[in-house]
Amino acid sequence: MQDKKVFVKWLESQREGDDVLGFMFEAAIAWLTFEECKPWLKPEAKADGWPIPLEWSRNTVLAEMKDYMRFAWGKALDHRGISASRSVQKFTTWLRMLGEESCISGVPYENYGAPILMAISKKFRFYVPKDPAAERMSQGLTCRPDGCEEGCGV
Repeated sequence: MQDKKVFVKWLESQREGDDVLGFMFEAAIAWLTFEECKPWLKPEAKADGWPIPLEWSRNTVLAEMKDYMRFAWGKALDHRGISASRSVQKFTTWLRMLGEESCISGVPYENYGAPILMAISKKFRFYVPKDPAAERMSQGLTCRPDGCEEGCGV
């Protein structure tokens, strides 16, 4: 696991860059205290009732990733642009928490993130759909051999 303070600084740096919509923060919030979340909260937000953060551990992050993978594949295979991008941003955040972001370094975001999802699924032995489209899309090909009018393989 990455040092939590280092992670929070990285997460803050993403606010003006890759995380303008807050998807990375959304993925991390369950592990953060109220104080750690303050930069993202409205000034009037109160600590009262803030949930106890999940344990900052490899097991809790991997469990979240594993649970989310089937959903993420569904978004990629359904050609859901913003939703698929959101899933990849969440996985990027969780990989950063684990200190494992190198497993997707250099993997292109194409075909709704399918190559990235495949790299993560293989590394951690997570769910991969039995649908041949998943394999094709993860290789940068169109979902169907006869082409795709929904945007993959471009």
